[in-house]
Amino acid sequence: MKGKHVLFFMLLFFFLCLPSSYATPTFEQIFNDLKPFSARVIVEQGAFYLNVGQNKGIKPGEWWRIYREGPRIVDPVTGKVLGAKENPVAVAQVVKVFDNFSELKVFCLKPGCAVPNATLAKRFDGFKAYFYDLSGKGLPFYERLKAGLINLSWEPYQQVSSRKAISQPSQALVFVADKNFLYVYSDGHTLGVYALGSLRPTYAPAYNRYAKPYQLVGRLGEIVYHLEVQRFGPYFYIASLTKKAIELQRLKGPEHYTYKYKGFGDLIHFSVGKDGLIALNIFDGKKVISRIIRFSNGNFYRVTKDSSYILRFFDFDGDGIKETLLGQNFDNEDFFGTGVFILKIDGERLKKLSSLKVPRNFQIFGSFFADLNRDGKREVGFFNPGRKLVLYQERKRLWTSNVKFGGGIQYVYLDQPEPEIQTPNKIMIWPNPEIVNWQGWPRVFLPFNEYDILGGLFSGPKRSTIAVLYLTREGYQLFFWRHTFPGVVQAVFSNGKEIYFVVVSGDFFKGEGQTKIYKVPIAQFMQELNY
Repeated sequence: MKGKHVLFFMLLFFFLCLPSSYATPTFEQIFNDLKPFSARVIVEQGAFYLNVGQNKGIKPGEWWRIYREGPRIVDPVTGKVLGAKENPVAVAQVVKVFDNFSELKVFCLKPGCAVPNATLAKRFDGFKAYFYDLSGKGLPFYERLKAGLINLSWEPYQQVSSRKAISQPSQALVFVADKNFLYVYSDGHTLGVYALGSLRPTYAPAYNRYAKPYQLVGRLGEIVYHLEVQRFGPYFYIASLTKKAIELQRLKGPEHYTYKYKGFGDLIHFSVGKDGLIALNIFDGKKVISRIIRFSNGNFYRVTKDSSYILRFFDFDGDGIKETLLGQNFDNEDFFGTGVFILKIDGERLKKLSSLKVPRNFQIFGSFFADLNRDGKREVGFFNPGRKLVLYQERKRLWTSNVKFGGGIQYVYLDQPEPEIQTPNKIMIWPNPEIVNWQGWPRVFLPFNEYDILGGLFSGPKRSTIAVLYLTREGYQLFFWRHTFPGVVQAVFSNGKEIYFVVVSGDFFKGEGQTKIYKVPIAQFMQELNY
């Protein structure tokens, strides 16, 4: 079996390291050129300037909204200043660009506005955007622009037959798709021209509904319950969970290592942190036992004594390293307890650093923390008891999905503490989501499996695909990839350019089956989303 694992992971590594032809398509440059950007106004002898110029890609014709700082928002408990309300006072257009600064023409929103030195300015913030399609094939590009440039106020898509039908209103951006090019205008200025030909979705439904944009990159003759790609020391490893073992395969090298749990109970989940740390969760039918081990120099070492927390590492600062260890209390009736804590390793024990405010019914498996709306505060997402994805900020609910998630193939049965209760409680071990920064905004990718009324007992899920959650102009929205798979989507991860997903199939009651790993370029994936 070890040889099969090595062959499987070597094949996967080969595809992980292949250069992607979708990495820097010409159309993608528009999201960098028009991304939200802030600067400060310089007032000099009655003239107005920005403190950025050609050094930051500023162009003549750009529109900026100018804000004055309003009342500060203060936390009533800690007294900490959380921020300040921003009040728009003027708009400004760039009229001339120099190396390190730009000249502005300012228009007050109300007569007699004051724009002092160092006032905040935001590029294209809230300005209207119009999209005119002369090619008849520009709708997918309009949808991508609307989803990616949410700082703009988008008008409806318009298909026109000639440029005479195109208006160019003031204080707005105008996008024109003409043949194989996209033109961007602002008050008579051409801000950019972008080639569309190389990104035309030739295998989208309008062109070839049967083509598959994803590619098989690995196959294994057994079930993988969980998979991560993480750094251990100087090297990256693929870590996977199969029955009672964790398999580690080094990328760009032949080394393969196996950690086997030989104690009582089942190894139901692991999580990789920094410095080679691995959090293990073991379940014996009545309680959770967790511990921290370390992988170093080809060996596994016990770090902490067993604890009763349900453990998982998280990336709280968005740098791709899971540096924060969370522990959730175990509850002998509901499995997931009410207390969630930030922990640190103190010798052979786990020490509480602080308590984390989470909503009621929070479940650490399948949850995520991310600043999706970029307000400087993390939202928390998780699956509630009704199997719906919910999003909170601290304990304020922001959004709930209108569909139920079916979870993956992994679950446990919790024996009830009362002897007269004979039916054990089924606990879903939700697959972990993957957070990817795409076009400047966080996107949450989640395995999605939809079952019929029998829960897929005889036929498996009726739909298995990938869902993605992110903030749009209309608010938080959940989209679904249009492709489905025979089997269960059990895991999803990314290398920044492609999305990789794990599909398992077989007899899950016996624990027999196979695992396949596919990849798809993120740029292509984002073109093929449905509500």
